[in-house]
Amino acid sequence: SDLAAEAPPPCAAPAPVPALDASALQQGRRWRLLYAEDDAVNALLMQAFLARYPQLELSVAADAATTLLMAREHRPDLLLLDMDLPDMDGHQLLARLRADPALAAIPAVAVTADAMPAERARALAEGFQAYWTKPLDLHQLPGELGGLLQAMAGTTGAADAAEDDRLTAPTS
Repeated sequence: SDLAAEAPPPCAAPAPVPALDASALQQGRRWRLLYAEDDAVNALLMQAFLARYPQLELSVAADAATTLLMAREHRPDLLLLDMDLPDMDGHQLLARLRADPALAAIPAVAVTADAMPAERARALAEGFQAYWTKPLDLHQLPGELGGLLQAMAGTTGAADAAEDDRLTAPTS
């Protein structure tokens, strides 16, 4: 019949967002992410983006004090830290997290509007695993997030230390 030909086209979907690397989400493992973000719109965008991955469970804290409390209560697998929180900046927050033996080893990503190379280099030198600039590139994010989760799933402490050295070594 011609009904199929006359049916309206499906809603034009935005370009597909790449899937997270399947090996990063192996064996149905659930990952807990904690996002320190005081801007409600940014928090909602991250929640909406991560909602497509049922293996990822995102909690949001609106300030550094709440982030520290939540991290101690429900130890996350990955921290996403806004660098400009109302009660302290992301550098100070990372230092506080690293000072707590229970939280010191949790990988952290700097999330910031500051795209300056010097600021990126400083964050990586301080121990952030990655540096994501806002507005977040939703086409790059799955690959970057998948890479982080894969590294966390498949490495031992010694390999992490070697990788950290490689990632944070100053380039001449």
